[in-house]
Amino acid sequence: MNSIKELEISELKNLLVGIREYMDLKKKLGKRGAKYFKKNILGKKDYIVEYYPSLSKQVVLDEALRIFESVFNENPQKEEIVLIAKENLGGGIKIYRDDELIDISFSNIEKKIRK
Repeated sequence: MNSIKELEISELKNLLVGIREYMDLKKKLGKRGAKYFKKNILGKKDYIVEYYPSLSKQVVLDEALRIFESVFNENPQKEEIVLIAKENLGGGIKIYRDDELIDISFSNIEKKIRK
């Protein structure tokens, strides 16, 4: 790794921007901000799918891959997707990409109907 003394002025400015962004995220979001900054620097994303346990994992995975491609325009590998069974969904699935959510669960539909 380079010493700070050896960096060019443009590299120092980029470093300062990164440090300010990190401090801002850490201040506003705490540990979550630090985690987000690290993922952002490395270019990694979280792909999480919550599903009702009676659904087949393969069906859920296939549907999630289709939605990631059509909605987020991304094609994550099956190994990158974390599947979590949740009883309280009442059926259907919730799909997360980092902080973005697609909720196609029956509990979401039920809440909208009650309003």
